[in-house]
Amino acid sequence: MKKKMYITVILIAGILAVFLFGKYVIKNEHQNKPTIDLTVYTISSSDTQKWNKVKQFETEEAIYPITVKEAASSEEIFSNIIEDGFAIGFGVREEEVKQFNSHLGSDIEDAKNNKLIGIEFFTFSNEDEGFVVADFDYGKKEYNSQKNEKKELYKKLYEAFKE
Repeated sequence: MKKKMYITVILIAGILAVFLFGKYVIKNEHQNKPTIDLTVYTISSSDTQKWNKVKQFETEEAIYPITVKEAASSEEIFSNIIEDGFAIGFGVREEEVKQFNSHLGSDIEDAKNNKLIGIEFFTFSNEDEGFVVADFDYGKKEYNSQKNEKKELYKKLYEAFKE
């Protein structure tokens, strides 16, 4: 009788261990985050050097490897971020963005035929440091609503830059 009880307890403990271990393995498999390449365009070589120190940063949603490219002018940064929808510019003054937007035509589109609304400037400091991103009309309300989530992403990116 004692022998049957020991075997039953061992079997129940084994089944419980297999169940918990299986659940742990399945849970850890789904924690792989996607990798999304992000290009940062700068104008000054000092900003380029600072950005090169930020190899990548991570959020709850994804891992972002950073590629830094130096541009010759703010106009080159604008054309690069329009061409590459997820790239950002850094080191461009807000006045240059306003000037570009005031002369913006309505026929500029990216590779996916999304219409350019304008270049958006935002900053997370008191200094004249800010990001510039291309603001596109994606044609669908649910895609356009995701733009606000990107600001949080850029804020985390700026914090990684300042460290």
